[in-house]
Amino acid sequence: MSGERTLLQFQPDACTVSRGGETIRLLELYHGMGMGAALQTLSAHRDVLGIELDPFYAVYIRFVWGDFAWFVETSSIPFEEKLFYLLHIFSMVQKNPRESLQLFERVRSEPDRLPPRWRDELEINVIGLYLETGQWDKAERQMAKAEGIVARLDSDSFTLILRYKQILYALLRDRLAEAEQLIRRSEEQLSRIPMQRELGSLTLLKGMCMYRRAEQQQARQLVEEGMEVLRASRFVPHFIYGVRLVLFFLDTFGWDAEWQHKYSTLWEELAAEYRFDYLARSIPALVQRPF
Repeated sequence: MSGERTLLQFQPDACTVSRGGETIRLLELYHGMGMGAALQTLSAHRDVLGIELDPFYAVYIRFVWGDFAWFVETSSIPFEEKLFYLLHIFSMVQKNPRESLQLFERVRSEPDRLPPRWRDELEINVIGLYLETGQWDKAERQMAKAEGIVARLDSDSFTLILRYKQILYALLRDRLAEAEQLIRRSEEQLSRIPMQRELGSLTLLKGMCMYRRAEQQQARQLVEEGMEVLRASRFVPHFIYGVRLVLFFLDTFGWDAEWQHKYSTLWEELAAEYRFDYLARSIPALVQRPF
């Protein structure tokens, strides 16, 4: 497994607690398994527990609990260290993928703006924006490129994230059997390594498959289950991405007007709580400023 630090991979030696000579890498475990509540609790009580928090996690935990405005406003970390977070946040809090893609491509054209550890993840994440904007040829080429990246990283998280992009591609291209085969492969992997975030996201994609099959009740049940898993994980960004994914499909295909309204209402509640309008206004100017 790669030792590079990213938003999705396990982070060895990030935080150690010694008890009777035994070293427990708790933050590594909670991060990798998608246990956001445990991650936040451990961080909040680190002084009592005698834990020295790794600098990566001091920043990352703010992202996990949804302190997004901090990334816009802080000057306590170098800009290049927060740039990738800003791209993530922008693509999450506004629903126009073309605007997000413009920022991603700007940064991809100047890769030296990002520390090396973020560049691979950027190359994987841009696939979703190609898919949402219907740029199938670019998405196919980028997925092929990402397969090499994921193989090199040797990460279960990134393997699943790429596969979820492939499922999304199959669903949007009306290749339902292919999507369901990829889902089964993902379920097998998660049966060995039960990662909460990834399980929640996969359950949502299963729900989209059921919508594709015109099985509305089963689709609704899977969407509710997936959102509950993401909510319980306490990874705020993944919960928001989940709502955004549901709305993208319901807005695109018009499958379920009642639940489209339900999730639009939830989106507006999240937008107010996490200041989506402020973030969407502020981030482009920061990202586009001269390097």
